[in-house]
Amino acid sequence: MEKNTKKTVEMIRRMSQQENTSQATISIINTIGDVTKSIEKLLSLKPESPEQTVEAQRSFEQLIKMNHCLLKALNLTNPIIDQIIQYGIFGIAKRITLVRICEGFNFTSKLTGGGDGGYCVCFIPKTASQDQVTEFLSVNYTFYLQISPACRH
Repeated sequence: MEKNTKKTVEMIRRMSQQENTSQATISIINTIGDVTKSIEKLLSLKPESPEQTVEAQRSFEQLIKMNHCLLKALNLTNPIIDQIIQYGIFGIAKRITLVRICEGFNFTSKLTGGGDGGYCVCFIPKTASQDQVTEFLSVNYTFYLQISPACRH
């Protein structure tokens, strides 16, 4: 799938200037900013109890899903990444997208990278079993595993 950041930025600029789509486009862009700020705030919190940790994880997952849906509303995703989200639900499908694969394992994911997205970031919760992680990593896609220091506490 071709990525072209310049083309994507131009498309969003046009949408934000067209009479019929400008207000909605600008609202979505502002909402993406609000979601990002909420995620930053959430990641800076230090939960003091297991209940607060679970609540923070649920909020994080909800915000990441919101962000992905907002990108999708601006046509800033692609069908391959969207399909991966639901792999676990349909298990037997061969050509599926990364976001759906993640969803199938109850992992939260989002598209990232300019120009229709180049990567799908998947957040694997601490509560995931080793079997879940092994099965997830066995899916026929290229995975780059990195554990964020922010996710270790």
